[in-house]
Amino acid sequence: MRRRRKYVLYPEYFDSKRTRSQGRRVPIGAAVPEPTVKKIFTAAKYLELEPEIQSDKAYPRSWWENNGRILVEKKWSKQKTILEVAKIARRLKKKEPATAQKAVASGKKSVPKKPVSKKSIPKSERLKKEASKRRQAKGGKKR
Repeated sequence: MRRRRKYVLYPEYFDSKRTRSQGRRVPIGAAVPEPTVKKIFTAAKYLELEPEIQSDKAYPRSWWENNGRILVEKKWSKQKTILEVAKIARRLKKKEPATAQKAVASGKKSVPKKPVSKKSIPKSERLKKEASKRRQAKGGKKR
């Protein structure tokens, strides 16, 4: 029976130890080491994709490993859905699993934010801030 209203997500799509030819569907920077069905479920729940776990299923390329799969609602294209789930799963890996599940269960979106690096701020903004600091150090007015 074909499911037309849900996408199928396998943990193998997010595994950083797999190559693209072995089934990874996300860039290596967005991939998660040792993804589990529960971790993917938590990320999909956070994105309000109404996930459903099927733990007795296996990824077709590695049929001997029954890692399970997740069915999620079609909200975006499949590739965008996979990337969004990967981003959240990557952030959740830094948290303890129990804390992340409590946050999802309570409905709070408390995923830790990444610190802003200097490279992510445009150069013109950095130069303005540095000039402002120099003026303040000399005793001048702030613009």
